[in-house]
Amino acid sequence: MDFEAMLLGMRALVYFLTFLIIASFQPRGCRWRPGVSIFAVGLAGSSLAFAVLIATDWQTNRYGNPQWVPTIYSLCVFGLVARCRGNLAKLLPRFKHRTPLL
Repeated sequence: MDFEAMLLGMRALVYFLTFLIIASFQPRGCRWRPGVSIFAVGLAGSSLAFAVLIATDWQTNRYGNPQWVPTIYSLCVFGLVARCRGNLAKLLPRFKHRTPLL
């Protein structure tokens, strides 16, 4: 197994773990309501789609492009999602308490 294949496998795993963290998020004392956070649904869906795309089209992705740039990107996204434990609202700025720039 060469280095590009290892990076591709790591990227597929990171995308799948990102999906699992977002999909398993449930706030305390609240019910899960689908469609509340379009940002979370979009990121979870695209992460799952990328993981499935890599798993099903392994050979084409392996020799297509250098794999280190998208692997670093997926690790950064995974780090942000893991840090906020799936609550992606923490990543977005607050609009109610914003002070004007003077």
